[in-house]
Amino acid sequence: MIFKHTQIGYVSSGIVTLVILWIYFYFRPMDGMGIGTAIFLFIVVFWFASFPILRVTIDDDNMRVMRGFGFPRYRFSIKEIVSVQKTRVPWAYGLGVGGKLWPIKGKGLVHIISTSGRDAVEVTMKDGKVFFIGTDVPQKLEATLNKVIG
Repeated sequence: MIFKHTQIGYVSSGIVTLVILWIYFYFRPMDGMGIGTAIFLFIVVFWFASFPILRVTIDDDNMRVMRGFGFPRYRFSIKEIVSVQKTRVPWAYGLGVGGKLWPIKGKGLVHIISTSGRDAVEVTMKDGKVFFIGTDVPQKLEATLNKVIG
């Protein structure tokens, strides 16, 4: 493992906590809640709880980016990365966005994978796809990727 970093989005954590509490108190008074509803609530809570955490790991062959419990996860082959540079995610595209396509002026559609803050590393692939990987250590991630891709 060449690089491993976990970022926790504290603003996202607060929002997720409020949503989970709302779900709990909204559905709590219901008598006779069926197993289907209980499973649905578990999935929703699990999904929301994954948003505030973003892990980035880099080894000799791949860069992996994953949310809290490992879903969703993204794998990028180091051989497919063309360029890497530090960037800022436009504020209008929100915090805690996971894998969404957003139109960025001069870049086309960009996959933004972040959890908190505006700092990111722009990763351009051989097929032309552009990813913004959110991080609170952009210089370190950029330097590591540039070192690995040569």
